[in-house]
This record gives sequence, C-alpha cells and structure tokens, in this order.
Amino acid sequence: MKEPLITMLEIYKPLEQGRDWMNYKIVNPADLTFHHIKEKRNGGARVLNNGAILIRRSHDYLNYLDYCYHRYYKDLNELFHILNMTMAPPTEDYYEEVDYILRKIK
Repeated sequence: MKEPLITMLEIYKPLEQGRDWMNYKIVNPADLTFHHIKEKRNGGARVLNNGAILIRRSHDYLNYLDYCYHRYYKDLNELFHILNMTMAPPTEDYYEEVDYILRKIK
C-alpha cells in the first residue's frame, strides 16, 4: 500500500469497523484502494484530504456512478470530503447518509 492510504487506515480505522467508506464489507485488506475525490484526470492529487478508503468492488461501483448517475457520485464525494475534514472514523450517521444516497439509485 502507498501513502496516503497507510495514514488514512491509521486515522479512519476501516479494518476495525470492517467496512469501507461506502459501507461495503472489508473481507480482504489487500482489496483496499485510494479513491481520488477530485479525480486524478482532473488534477486531483494523491493526498490525505483528497482520498476515500474503498474496497475494489465499491470503487468500481463508484466509477460506474460517475458515468451513469453523476449526481449521486458527487453526493458521495461530498460525504467523503466532509469525513476527511473530521479526521475521525465514520460514524453510524455517516453510514446512514451513504446508504440513503445508494438507496436512491436502486
């Protein structure tokens, strides 16, 4: 794993919670990825406040949302940004917000 993902794992403790920032279950820690909130293709840097911790499956789904349901993609990225500002692990309220957005899609 590369920085800043290593630092993010220490701060946000997804392995202790057993789920990533989109509320997907973490089965294998090797599946964790760094999602760029501001896309790399648009100049987004690989820095702590521009990242979200996702497993590969949820990261792929989020990329799908970017193309098919961009509004919800933006809503999730906004939640990721807010979580980054807290510098604390996700709360149940945070996960409820994520689930609320994802339910709109289905």
